[in-house]
Amino acid sequence: MSTEIASLRKIDMIRSNEATATVLIPIYISLTSNLRQSLIAYIRTFLENLEISSIDLISLSKRFIKIKLIGKDSQIGKKFLERELGTIITWEDIREQTIFRGFVKKVTEESFIIDIGISSNGEIFYANLDFNTFAGSIMKKRINANKELIKLFGIREYFPLFVKVNKNKPIDEKRRLLRAELSGKSIRLFRSWIKSRLDRLIVYGSTRTQLEKAIKKSGHFRDIISVERLGFLENALVCKWNTNAKGLIPEIGPLLPNAILATFYPRRIKKVLS
Repeated sequence: MSTEIASLRKIDMIRSNEATATVLIPIYISLTSNLRQSLIAYIRTFLENLEISSIDLISLSKRFIKIKLIGKDSQIGKKFLERELGTIITWEDIREQTIFRGFVKKVTEESFIIDIGISSNGEIFYANLDFNTFAGSIMKKRINANKELIKLFGIREYFPLFVKVNKNKPIDEKRRLLRAELSGKSIRLFRSWIKSRLDRLIVYGSTRTQLEKAIKKSGHFRDIISVERLGFLENALVCKWNTNAKGLIPEIGPLLPNAILATFYPRRIKKVLS
């Protein structure tokens, strides 16, 4: 009998040291062993101060990844990852002023459609952030923003954005859209980018390691100040002064065949919005 109790206690201890997290990280390029290792390394950067002995990938999709954490702080790690990176949420999770991390699903003629992880009765709902609200929050004034202006930001599908859902605005049930506004974290990001006056080349669909290798191979390492990580597969190359981001595309692009490249032009944005 005592042996059975000891076994049960051991099983319970093992279970308490395990946690399964569902995180909003879209994987939209082919999964390779190197990509899998890079993803685990990326997840581990968020858990550096926790006792996590093992990270296992259970499943991946174009919306979520599911991972198993093993270690003394596995439950804490699960909560932290889902809070920082986003997870599956329901209507009950949506509260006024709550900040959600999401990814641009689509850029329409007048707004960004953002996936923040909402699933309700088997249906996916998205947050709708119109261009005027987006630009106005960054510039602290009313802006009549069009798609041509928005293109200067380099925002494409899968760009990560932090938003707040406005529950006081009506929900578009037909298109399954909720109204959203940009949160302080994303506002500060774009303001700092504009203030720096440096072009940025935004790369979608490449790990940071792949990107750094491509920069080195292209011979343009001297033209880049740093690589800013936006998400797992989304990074921004900070160009040196007088380096045009668009000019790097034909040089670096062919070395990243799975990637999509877009440009952020701060001086043009400021000129238009001023």
